[in-house]
Amino acid sequence: EGATLLAGGADKPSDLPAHLKAGNFLRPTVLADVDNRMRVAQEEIFGPVACLLPFKDEAEGLRLANDVEYGLASYIWTQDVSKVLRLA
Repeated sequence: EGATLLAGGADKPSDLPAHLKAGNFLRPTVLADVDNRMRVAQEEIFGPVACLLPFKDEAEGLRLANDVEYGLASYIWTQDVSKVLRLA
Protein backbone atom coordinates (compact mmCIF):
# COMPACT_ATOMS: atom_id res chain seq x y z
CA GLU A 1 0.00 0.00 0.00
CA GLY A 2 3.02 2.29 -0.18
CA ALA A 3 4.92 1.96 3.11
CA THR A 4 8.72 1.92 2.99
CA LEU A 5 10.52 -1.08 4.49
CA LEU A 6 13.35 0.29 6.65
CA ALA A 7 14.39 -2.95 8.32
CA GLY A 8 13.37 -6.58 8.54
CA GLY A 9 10.78 -8.21 6.36
CA ALA A 10 9.38 -11.66 5.77
CA ASP A 11 12.49 -13.37 4.42
CA LYS A 12 13.96 -15.96 6.78
CA PRO A 13 17.53 -15.43 7.91
CA SER A 14 19.91 -18.09 6.64
CA ASP A 15 21.43 -18.54 10.09
CA LEU A 16 18.28 -19.78 11.87
CA PRO A 17 18.84 -22.84 14.07
CA ALA A 18 17.68 -26.06 12.43
CA HIS A 19 14.70 -26.49 14.77
CA LEU A 20 13.29 -23.11 13.66
CA LYS A 21 13.79 -23.37 9.89
CA ALA A 22 10.46 -25.13 9.23
CA GLY A 23 8.35 -22.69 11.28
CA ASN A 24 6.92 -19.29 10.55
CA PHE A 25 9.35 -16.43 11.07
CA LEU A 26 9.14 -12.68 10.71
CA ARG A 27 12.20 -10.55 11.31
CA PRO A 28 11.71 -7.53 13.55
CA THR A 29 10.38 -5.07 10.98
CA VAL A 30 10.15 -1.28 10.74
CA LEU A 31 7.85 0.37 8.17
CA ALA A 32 8.05 4.11 7.41
CA ASP A 33 5.80 6.40 5.38
CA VAL A 34 2.76 4.64 6.82
CA ASP A 35 -0.59 6.33 6.30
CA ASN A 36 -3.24 5.75 8.96
CA ARG A 37 -5.65 4.38 6.31
CA MET A 38 -3.29 1.50 5.44
CA ARG A 39 -4.19 -1.99 6.66
CA VAL A 40 -0.86 -2.22 8.47
CA ALA A 41 -1.90 0.78 10.62
CA GLN A 42 -5.46 -0.39 11.25
CA GLU A 43 -5.14 -4.14 11.82
CA GLU A 44 -3.18 -5.96 14.48
CA ILE A 45 -0.03 -7.63 13.24
CA PHE A 46 0.92 -10.72 15.20
CA GLY A 47 4.64 -10.17 14.89
CA PRO A 48 7.43 -7.73 15.70
CA VAL A 49 6.42 -4.83 13.44
CA ALA A 50 6.67 -1.09 14.13
CA CYS A 51 4.81 1.31 11.83
CA LEU A 52 6.08 4.89 11.76
CA LEU A 53 3.42 7.51 11.10
CA PRO A 54 4.62 11.09 10.70
CA PHE A 55 2.49 13.90 12.12
CA LYS A 56 2.68 17.71 12.15
CA ASP A 57 1.79 18.51 15.75
CA GLU A 58 0.60 16.94 19.00
CA ALA A 59 -3.08 17.26 18.09
CA GLU A 60 -2.59 15.36 14.85
CA GLY A 61 -0.48 12.73 16.62
CA LEU A 62 -3.24 12.12 19.16
CA ARG A 63 -5.87 11.95 16.42
CA LEU A 64 -3.83 9.32 14.57
CA ALA A 65 -3.22 7.31 17.74
CA ASN A 66 -6.94 7.24 18.56
CA ASP A 67 -8.16 6.68 14.99
CA VAL A 68 -8.19 2.89 15.03
CA GLU A 69 -11.20 0.62 15.25
CA TYR A 70 -9.73 -1.93 17.63
CA GLY A 71 -7.91 0.21 20.22
CA LEU A 72 -4.49 -1.15 19.33
CA ALA A 73 -1.31 0.07 20.99
CA SER A 74 0.34 3.37 20.09
CA TYR A 75 3.78 4.59 21.05
CA ILE A 76 5.47 7.97 21.07
CA TRP A 77 9.21 8.39 20.65
CA THR A 78 10.62 11.77 21.59
CA GLN A 79 13.50 13.30 23.48
CA ASP A 80 11.02 15.51 25.36
CA VAL A 81 9.57 13.46 28.22
CA SER A 82 7.16 16.27 29.12
CA LYS A 83 5.44 15.80 25.73
CA VAL A 84 4.94 12.10 26.39
CA LEU A 85 3.50 12.77 29.85
CA ARG A 86 1.19 15.45 28.46
CA LEU A 87 -0.09 13.17 25.69
CA ALA A 88 -0.42 9.99 27.79
